[in-house]
Amino acid sequence: MLRRLVLVLALACLAPCPALAQTAADLTRQSLESGRFESGETALAARLAADPKDNEARFGLGMVLFAEALEHFGQRQYRFGVRAPSNPFVPILRMPVPVNPRPRH
Repeated sequence: MLRRLVLVLALACLAPCPALAQTAADLTRQSLESGRFESGETALAARLAADPKDNEARFGLGMVLFAEALEHFGQRQYRFGVRAPSNPFVPILRMPVPVNPRPRH
């Protein structure tokens, strides 16, 4: 009985972790394509915590966080009725955010 328990525990420790089953690039791509940034952030952060030298996971986490920040920036632009400037030197501020007819002040 004890041998079976040890064998089961050993196999459980050697089984691949679900967060590590895919490559970091696949997790990043799926998170960005689906728009589920929080789940991608969680999976990539767990992968990075498991292996702090995994630069692919670190880069993917950065990309997901950047995309999430852009999404929040666009949402706030719409919420407060901020119009995008026509400055060609700052392209990130020219996001195609529709005009809010009733912005919060």
